[in-house]
Amino acid sequence: MRRKDQISSLFWFSIALVVIQQALKLGVGSFRKIGVGGFPLICGIALACLSLGILIRATLRARGNAEKDSLQVTWVSFGRIGTMTAALLVYIFTFPRFGFFFCTFWFLYFLFRNPAQKGWWSPFLSAALTTLASFLLFHIMLQIEFPIGPWKLK
Repeated sequence: MRRKDQISSLFWFSIALVVIQQALKLGVGSFRKIGVGGFPLICGIALACLSLGILIRATLRARGNAEKDSLQVTWVSFGRIGTMTAALLVYIFTFPRFGFFFCTFWFLYFLFRNPAQKGWWSPFLSAALTTLASFLLFHIMLQIEFPIGPWKLK
C-alpha cells in the first residue's frame, strides 16, 4: 500500500504543478480583486501540499518497514474502471436530453449501490439527498442553469 501511495501522490503532485502553472498564466489578480486564476491557484497549492504530505508519510513508513508493496493491477480493477467510465459516459450523453434530476439521481444510485448488499433503500435515499443537495447548492444558491428535461419542472 505504501508503494501505491507514493506513486499516486507523485501523480497528483504533478497534476498540481500543472494546475499552478496554468493558473499563473491566467492571472491571479490581487488579494482584494482575485483574478480568473486565483481559485485554481489556491486549489493547486492545496493539492500539492496534500500530495506531498501523503508522499512523505508513505516514504517514512516504507523506510520503517522492510517489506515492499508492489503495484498490482488485476482484471477486476479494469472491469470496475470500465463500468464507472461507461456509467459516466451514459450520464454525459443523457444529461442534456433527460435533465438534471433524472440523470443525476440514477447516476448516483448506480454509484452508491453495492452489489454485495441486497438492500435498495440506502442507495436510493443517498442518491435522492445528494441530488437534492447539489440542486440546492448549484441551482438555487449559485444560480447555475441545468437542463430540465422533457418534464419541464421548475
